[in-house]
Amino acid sequence: IAFASPWNAVTRRFDRRHASADLADASVPVGKRDFLVNGWHWHSVVVQYHLSLLARALARDPAPTPESVQRAWAYLWDFSAATLRNTERTLLLPWLEQQLPERHKASVSRLAHLSASAFAQGSSVAATVAALPPAVGGAATGDRPCAPAAAAQLSRQCLALRDALRAEHAHAVALAVPLIAAYVPAAEQERFNQRVLRSMHIGPSRLHLVGMAEVVEASGSGSGGIGGGLAAVRSALSRAFGGDTEQAVPGRVGYGLEGDQRAIFRKRIPWVARSMIPRWRRTLYEPRAGELLCPGSTQAPERSRPLS
Repeated sequence: IAFASPWNAVTRRFDRRHASADLADASVPVGKRDFLVNGWHWHSVVVQYHLSLLARALARDPAPTPESVQRAWAYLWDFSAATLRNTERTLLLPWLEQQLPERHKASVSRLAHLSASAFAQGSSVAATVAALPPAVGGAATGDRPCAPAAAAQLSRQCLALRDALRAEHAHAVALAVPLIAAYVPAAEQERFNQRVLRSMHIGPSRLHLVGMAEVVEASGSGSGGIGGGLAAVRSALSRAFGGDTEQAVPGRVGYGLEGDQRAIFRKRIPWVARSMIPRWRRTLYEPRAGELLCPGSTQAPERSRPLS
């Protein structure tokens, strides 16, 4: 079947249904199926959450200064999203093509196009951030808030970019998670996780881990807008497979992604690393990400407690 676009809705629906058609006969026995590439999922939600935070800050009156916005953008897009994009492009997608049966490789190729298209939208937002003008008059230039019209435009752009990345990731989860669980043994998934960690190096991986801990903690606290990306996996799978998730994904429904993310985090992340998160948050994450991406960091001491 030929499609006009690799990322139109008909193509995505076809790929997801095609991915679910032969799970019963996949190589990993039903009772041993699991999904262990949680870091990719959590990292995607971190980027979406940070875009929401920046959009919210830009909607305030007065708006933040251009300098503070550019600092937040440098972290969330130039660093965090760039790492996520590189992980998907150079590690995850080639690994999927290598691990999955030939009949699913076209779907992975189209997923690569969809991912590239979603991330490409960040270029126009980056241009707006770089040219962000301060308001006229008042304090010295460095202390002036963003011009109101420019701040409102950038807030809308951030939300549009977040929604594009959220749609891409929802499709990627619905397509890839069942296939990984059904065709890739747990040991191979763990080897892949180690490859990702080595690609990030120690310092950056600590920053990413703090961001993941933020969204995982919030997913269990009922904080609006944070846990949504973590909780939506089961509904995405249900939509992808005609509403019957049990039948489409036998065994562990959702493969741990729709459960208590804090419990999964405790299970997947070693205690030593979890115990260091408060220190890394204070000394590494907050100084680099800036106040716009760390709201209430000094007013909310409970955020400093580790996921023990």
